[in-house]
Amino acid sequence: IAKHTTTASLARAATVTGDARITADGTSKVVGVATASAKGSDGSGGSVDQQVGAEQAHADSLAGGTASPAAPSAATSEGAIGAAAAAGVAIATVTVSSAVLPGGSIVSAAGETHIDAKAASDASSSGSGSAATSAAVGIGAGVALTLATFRSTASVDGSVTAPRVFITASGPAPHVSALAPS
Repeated sequence: IAKHTTTASLARAATVTGDARITADGTSKVVGVATASAKGSDGSGGSVDQQVGAEQAHADSLAGGTASPAAPSAATSEGAIGAAAAAGVAIATVTVSSAVLPGGSIVSAAGETHIDAKAASDASSSGSGSAATSAAVGIGAGVALTLATFRSTASVDGSVTAPRVFITASGPAPHVSALAPS
């Protein structure tokens, strides 16, 4: 579970003779991998969603109590997955912002002003439940849950004076962002 934030901002007056640029460029990669123990699972630890929720709550408490987005439900078209020997989880939240803040200003007599924010996220997870012994009956299923969200914002809450102003907030091109549960 990862929260990645990239910010570029201006909160004071800036006068430039050429081009001015405020750029925030954030890229995140999160991988969650789980492998079953030698026995697999006996199914007594609650549903996959309950186990993932408990681990997510624990991770959030270690991060200072900030709540992460809810994990996707471990389900198929047939319904919820009751138990798994391994559940790989990857939750990535990427926030990228670029701004001229209130009280900030850019004055450029001859150049362009660019305020750019670019965000990209790559998240993958895998769950392998292939390890089971013959000593006891166990569940050898593996589950992979992946959730990636990104927010990219570019704004002017102060003032910009320039012949040309470009305000751009962009996300990943389809070939840049990867979500890969396996």
